[in-house]
Amino acid sequence: MLPNKRNGLSDLERHGTCEKRQDPRYADMTYEEFRALFPRPVGRPMARSTISDILKDG
Repeated sequence: MLPNKRNGLSDLERHGTCEKRQDPRYADMTYEEFRALFPRPVGRPMARSTISDILKDG
């Protein structure tokens, strides 16, 4: 069986995302613009759905 290559976000990363979104400099950004601030290890930005899930729960 192949190992799972998905890397989940830590609680600290989720918290940092919520705090950054509350900053007035980033509050007016669209999710597409905001997700570019968080590149994943594979070089792609975080998924839009991931951003919305984090902010919905946070």
